[in-house]
Amino acid sequence: MSAGRTAVVAKARCKYGKMLTLSDYRQLAGKSDVSYVVAALKTLPGYKKYFAEVNDSSVRRNLAEQLLYKWMFGNYIELCNFKFRQKNGFFRYLLKREEIAQIIKAIMYISAGEYENFILYFPMFLQKHSEVKFMELVKARTFREVLDFLKGTPYYKVLKPLTPEGALFPEIRIVETVMGQHFHEWLTTTIKKEFQGKEREEIEKCVLHSADIYNMKLCYRLKGIFKMTNEQVMDNYLPYHYRFSEKDMKRLLEKSDSEPIETLIRKHPYFKSCPDTEGMDFETAVSYSKLNFFRKKLMLSQYDSVVLFSFAELMEIELSNLTTIIEGIRYSIPSAEIEKMLII
Repeated sequence: MSAGRTAVVAKARCKYGKMLTLSDYRQLAGKSDVSYVVAALKTLPGYKKYFAEVNDSSVRRNLAEQLLYKWMFGNYIELCNFKFRQKNGFFRYLLKREEIAQIIKAIMYISAGEYENFILYFPMFLQKHSEVKFMELVKARTFREVLDFLKGTPYYKVLKPLTPEGALFPEIRIVETVMGQHFHEWLTTTIKKEFQGKEREEIEKCVLHSADIYNMKLCYRLKGIFKMTNEQVMDNYLPYHYRFSEKDMKRLLEKSDSEPIETLIRKHPYFKSCPDTEGMDFETAVSYSKLNFFRKKLMLSQYDSVVLFSFAELMEIELSNLTTIIEGIRYSIPSAEIEKMLII
């Protein structure tokens, strides 16, 4: 392994060592206001660089969440170094994932007429790295106008076939499906172009694990919550897998006609190491599965691509934890109850 790769792997593991502990989370969950959470984060090694210039007393929820995005992207870009600047390269995957997430959010807000809310919660740090002009995009009022603002980006061709005949916007679920398929197709194609041998095999496992989780969530949400038919759920299937194939998914859906689908999904080996899966909600169990899988990859892999992918997934879990704390404080939820919702 080259000296450059070795340095990236070591730095990523060092940064992971500075991520929040149970003690840190308890301290933050016990705060009475978001500004106090930010003041506490400014004293912690992993955060002070990104929060140093913020005036604690003026921080509100939307600014706190933007700072967290800045922390996640800043750490990732710092580790990627020059590789992040390679246009369309694998190491821009985090940017592409977040671009897609923000485009979906923009379409949701625009279709609901809540344009200001998109601007309020958009992570401004993302804009300087993206070719998507989000502040222009939010001026759209129809789906066709959304497409006009996306011309020149790969998302235009992905979304154009969804242009509705009569309605102003297509169903958001369909938008999520085609964008998810595009993202994973781009990932798998890029990996085949850029990596070989055991490194390709390892990074593919990481990506396909994420695809498995995506499809399991589809089953839980579309079948378990929205009571769609098996055929309707399969229409949204992501055609990539590691340990949860299309055949597995069809078999699961068939069994769910007589047994709760959440119970069936939790029997999958992915959830074997989750603590007390019967006592936690499904989304929390999924996050624990990701935590266990990617923490092991980060600590054991020799490849910077695998370590960086894993580190990004672990940062997302920490970002989600902090968002949960901020929301809990906002709604005056007791700290002990907030702690139960955290992935630690």
